[in-house]
Order: sequence, then C-alpha cells, then structure tokens
Amino acid sequence: MPLGALWGSAAEDLRERLMEARSPAVLLDILEADLTARLPRARGIHPAVAHALERFRAGAPGGRVGGETGYSHRHFIDLVPGLGGSVPPEWDASAWACAPDVLSGTLNRSH
Repeated sequence: MPLGALWGSAAEDLRERLMEARSPAVLLDILEADLTARLPRARGIHPAVAHALERFRAGAPGGRVGGETGYSHRHFIDLVPGLGGSVPPEWDASAWACAPDVLSGTLNRSH
C-alpha cells in the first residue's frame, strides 16, 4: 500500500523533505521528528507510581515500597490515574500491603 494512501499529502511533503536532506543523519532526524509527531499522546504517570509498579512487579512488599516513594498511602493515591483522589475500599490502615492489586487494576482500567 502506498504511503500516500495512508497519510495523504503529508507523505509527499515528507518525501520532499527527505530528498533535501544533506546527510544520512539529517535524513534520520527528519524521519524521526515526523514519526514522533504522529505518535498518539500518552498520558504519563507520576514517577512515584511508576517506581511502585516496577517494585511490585519485582515482588517487593507494599510497606517497603511505600517507604521508598516517600508518600503516605493517602497522598500516593492522589497520584494514581483513575482514582481521582478517592480511597478505594481496599485501602485501609494496611493500604500498602494491597497496593499492588489496587494499582494494577486501576491502571489497567484507565488505559
């Protein structure tokens, strides 16, 4: 399938810019910039949430991960997409113990 069938006139514009590239490095820069601009905009997650997910995947206990993030469970949930700052029923005094299950379920539903 021709690229023009997918991208319309943007394919010809890209082709012209690539033809004008003075070196392979410039050609790759042009191509990378164009493709990057076409990527869907992803919603990022807070670095503390990303850290917690990685540690939970490695089998770290919730209490240890909670200490590593520097956030209390109440403040941490404000950082999790999809929770909207509300405390799920699973989060109580032992919230960090069940955090892996809560996070994986919430993040899977929000994406």
